[in-house]
Amino acid sequence: MAHRSTGAQPWKIVLLGALGSLAALAAAAAGTCWATLQPPASAAPAEIRSLLPQRRAAALAALAVLLPEPAMSLDTQSRTVYFRRMKLPEIFKGRQMLLAAGNVTDEFMETEFKAMVLAMKDFGEANKLWEAPDKGSRRLVEDVREFREALRARDYEQSIAWLEQYRKDIPYGVGMFEWTDDPTDSLID
Repeated sequence: MAHRSTGAQPWKIVLLGALGSLAALAAAAAGTCWATLQPPASAAPAEIRSLLPQRRAAALAALAVLLPEPAMSLDTQSRTVYFRRMKLPEIFKGRQMLLAAGNVTDEFMETEFKAMVLAMKDFGEANKLWEAPDKGSRRLVEDVREFREALRARDYEQSIAWLEQYRKDIPYGVGMFEWTDDPTDSLID
């Protein structure tokens, strides 16, 4: 395994710079909104209190416009990374056994079939953008179902085709992988 540096990586510096820039823009926008809602100097305390909800709303609207929508919630992303680290090695191992044998063997069906299908199902269910199952995760579970049926029918070509389709159907993000990747790489330093 390659040695990983413990120093700051360039992508982290760029990410922190981008977040700092967004925070500065949000503060500037909130300040502009705040300035437009300043009460006149002769305003009574009741009038000033009536502007507070408007100020708060203006600041929140500025933040909502300036900050991007996250591609994946942090809980779902960390769960996907966890399942990537725990389930991908089992999927890779089963694929290697299939490719080495060149067909669906009795040994594979006895030793790897159940574990590989379960790992694929778990990893597919973890690849969703939010907490509820979405179109992508349901598609992956359907791919697993088709892969399982092809294995039970001992159809090697269909099994490999469904395995590749499963890999291609994984949504963009931390769950994506190539067959040449290290299956234990969690993508987080």
